[in-house]
Amino acid sequence: MLYKRLLTCTLLSGLILFSFPVFSWAESRPIVIDPGHGGSDSGAVGPTRYAEKTANLDIGLRIAKLLRRRGIPVVLTRSTDISPNTPPRDLTANGTINVSDDLQARVDIANRVRARAFVSIHNNSGPSSARGSETYYWSSTSSAESRRLATLIQKELTAEIGLANRGVKGARFYVLRRTNMPAALVEGAFISNPTEEALLKTSAFRQKIARAVFNGILKYLGQTKPEPSLKKLRIKPNGRVSLSLNKYFYDKGVSARVISNNRVVAERTMNFQTSKTSGGTSSLGARHASKVWHFAEGFTGDGFDTWLILTNMRSKSTVANLKFMTSSGVAKRKRIRLRAKSRTSVYVNNMMRGKSFSLRVSTRLPIVAERSVYFNSGDRSGVHSTVGVRNPNKKWYFVGGYQADAHDTWLLLSNPGRFTTEARISYSLPNGQPGASQVVKMKPFSRQSIYVNGQISGEPSIVVAANRKIVAERTVYFKLDNKTGANNTFGARRPGKRWFFAEGNTNKGYNEHLVLRNFGAEKAIVKIDYLLARGSRKTRWRVVEGNSLLALNVNGSSEAGMRKMVATRLKSSQPIVAERSVYFDTADGRGGSGSIGSPFKSKRWLFAEGFTGEGFDTKLVITNPNSRVADVKVYFYK
Repeated sequence: MLYKRLLTCTLLSGLILFSFPVFSWAESRPIVIDPGHGGSDSGAVGPTRYAEKTANLDIGLRIAKLLRRRGIPVVLTRSTDISPNTPPRDLTANGTINVSDDLQARVDIANRVRARAFVSIHNNSGPSSARGSETYYWSSTSSAESRRLATLIQKELTAEIGLANRGVKGARFYVLRRTNMPAALVEGAFISNPTEEALLKTSAFRQKIARAVFNGILKYLGQTKPEPSLKKLRIKPNGRVSLSLNKYFYDKGVSARVISNNRVVAERTMNFQTSKTSGGTSSLGARHASKVWHFAEGFTGDGFDTWLILTNMRSKSTVANLKFMTSSGVAKRKRIRLRAKSRTSVYVNNMMRGKSFSLRVSTRLPIVAERSVYFNSGDRSGVHSTVGVRNPNKKWYFVGGYQADAHDTWLLLSNPGRFTTEARISYSLPNGQPGASQVVKMKPFSRQSIYVNGQISGEPSIVVAANRKIVAERTVYFKLDNKTGANNTFGARRPGKRWFFAEGNTNKGYNEHLVLRNFGAEKAIVKIDYLLARGSRKTRWRVVEGNSLLALNVNGSSEAGMRKMVATRLKSSQPIVAERSVYFDTADGRGGSGSIGSPFKSKRWLFAEGFTGEGFDTKLVITNPNSRVADVKVYFYK
C-alpha cells in the first residue's frame, strides 16, 4: 500500500465503525462525487509539481457535468479548491482538527443526502516507475454492491485510458468504511510517474478518466442504453444518408467499417464547439486496411495537440510500431499494443513535445490509422483530420493553396525511405501561368515543412515531383470573416476523369465551394451532378480550360442552390483534380474544412476517428451515386 494511503489508514484505524442503514434506491437520490484533497492538502505532487488536488477537482467537475447532462442528480463534496471541512471543525470529536475531520466532512455530506453511491476521485503516488489505474472498495462482509461499483468503474477506466490495469482491490480507507452507501475510490493514474503526470496535465486525458468513471456509474445504475455493433442502411439510387454517431454513442471514441453491396462513397464529418474554440473537419475513409500508414504532417508546438487514432478491426491483437521523423532524421520510435476489434487513441504530444514531424505506422496485421490536430494558437483555432496514405508516390497534385487574407499555406513532405531524395515543387497561377519553383533535398527518414506564402501570390496550384517516392500533405490555416480553421489534405496521385464527394451543405450558415484544376493542355468538359434529397439531382456542365482552375460556389443558383444537403459526382472529358471546402457559421459553431475528392467508389470504407463527447457532432455521410439501391452495413469499434 502506498505511503499516503497507509498514513490515512493508520491515523483512523482505531475509530468505531457504524452499522449501515438500508435505503430504498429512489432515482431522485444523488450520486456523490468526491474530488480528493483540496485547500491546504495538495495530495501527491508530480515531478513538475503538478498537484493531485488540481487534477482530482477537474476530473470530479467533469464527471458531475456528464451525470447532470444525463439527468442524474449529483452532489460534489467540493467544487472549488477548499476542504469540505470549511470553516475547520472538530468533526471527529478527538480534540484536534486534522485530516480525519476533512474525511469526515466528505462522509457527512454523502450520508446526509442519502446518496445512491459515493465515488472518491484520486490519482496515485509511489516510485517514479509505478504506473497504471486501480479502484478500491471496502472489503467487509457486506461489500458486494461496493465491489460491483468498483469493478464496473475499473473496467471502463482500463478500456478508456489504456494504462496498466492494477485491478480492483479491497481497502480500509476512511471514506469507504464510513459512508452508508456503495462506495468506490478511484486512482486514475500515477502522478508520481513523469509520463502519467504529463497525461494528467492535459484536459483530454482528464476527460477520459471522467468519461470512464461516468460510464462505470451508468452501468452500475443500469441506465446504459445498448450501443449497437451494427447499423443497417438502405440508400436510394443517387441518394445520400447522414448517420449521426451521437445518436447511438454517448461521449465515446468510435471507429466504423462501412460495407455495401454496391459501390458507394463515404466521408466522416466531425464538428466541435467548446467555450473557447470551435471547428470542423471532414475526411474520406480508407478503402483498405493496411500494415503500413504514412503521415507527412504532425506538430506539437504551443497551442497544438496531435492525436493518432489506430483501429484494429481484426479478431487478434497486434503491435503498432511508430517511427517519428524530423528534418534531421528518425527522432523516436514507439511500440503500442492494439487490442482486437478495438480503437486506440495516442496523444502524440507526450511522445514528441514541441516538434514538427512526419510519421510512419507499421503493424503485423492490417489496421486503419488517422491523425487529428487540434489547434488554438494566435487568432486561429480549429481541427483537421485525415486517414493516412498507404503508399508513397513520386508525384503529388494539389488544386489550391490560398495564402492571402490571413491564410497561411504549408506544404509538408516526408521521405520515409533510406536514400536522400530531391523534390521539385512547381507553383502555377489559376490562369495556368507558371510561377515559382524550388528544389528541396530531403535526408533519409526525414520531413520538410515549406511555407508557401511568399513563393507565389494568389491561389497557386502545386505539383510536387520527386526522384524517389515521398509523401505530401498541404494544410491551409485560414481566417475568413469571423471563422477560423484549417483545410488539410494529401495530394492527388494523378488527375482523373471521375471525382466523388459524399459530403456537402448549403443550408443557412454554410458555404460550399468546389475547385477544379486542369493540369493538361486540352480543355476539360465536366458534367457535375449535385445529388440531393430523395435521389433527385441537378446537372450542370462546366468547362475548365487547359492549364487553368475553375472555382464554383455551390450555394449559387447556377450550381446546387441554397438550403441543400449535397453529394457531388463529377465526370470529365479530360483528367482533372477536384477539391471541396465547406465553411460554416451557425449556433452550433463556426469554422471550416476541406477535402480532396475520391476518384473511386468502393464497397468498403474504413474510419478510425470519430468522437461523440460534449460539444462534438460526428456523422458518417454515405452517398450512393449509382442507378440501383445500396444496402449498407456499418460496423462500430470502440
